[in-house]
Amino acid sequence: VLPGVGPVGIENSWVVTENGAGKLTICNEEIIEL
Repeated sequence: VLPGVGPVGIENSWVVTENGAGKLTICNEEIIEL
């Protein structure tokens, strides 16, 4: 959360096919303190 601005984050995207699910977002998902 940035004071006076609000929360900051990423959105993870997945694709689901007849062969299973796959992650489209290749960004690191760990929490980073700003």
